[in-house]
This record gives sequence, C-alpha cells and structure tokens, in this order.
Amino acid sequence: MVQHKFAVGQAVEFLPGRMDLHVPRGTYTIVRQLPVEANERQYRVKNTRDGHERIMRESQLAPGAGSGSSSGSGAGAGPWDRPRAAAGKSPR
Repeated sequence: MVQHKFAVGQAVEFLPGRMDLHVPRGTYTIVRQLPVEANERQYRVKNTRDGHERIMRESQLAPGAGSGSSSGSGAGAGPWDRPRAAAGKSPR
C-alpha cells in the first residue's frame, strides 16, 4: 500500500499550477488523508487564513515552514494565527 507523505495536522504549502489561479496561496493544514485516486495520493486540507477546506493532490503540496517531520504541533504558524489586539488598543 502507498504511504502518504504528509500527516494529519501537518502544515503544508500549496504549490500552484497553471490551472490553480483561483486557489488561495499560502499555508494549509492537513485535515484528512484520502484514498489514492488516479494513482495519486490526496488530502483534505484547510487554509490557515480563511478556514476554507478543499481537496488537493500530494503533488500540489510541499512541507510547510518549520513542519519538518512534526505532525501538527503548531509548527509553521504564521502571523495570522496570533491573537489580534482589540480595536484601539496597543498590542502589549
């Protein structure tokens, strides 16, 4: 059986192709490993910025920054994952 390259919870980067103009760039989190289809492994992924989920092929993904071999321990979190300061208040 073919092993998936990415683990559930792992941060990955989207590698857009010519036909992926409408797909937001950036970091995604692996939500679920899906069965092989058309001889390619697939994943259900969630965009870390807008929370939108979609299905992507393994060839469209690369390990996220700082994800290495970890499996979703928060590695690769971006500035959009930090708490926001309340309106009109300094983030101290």
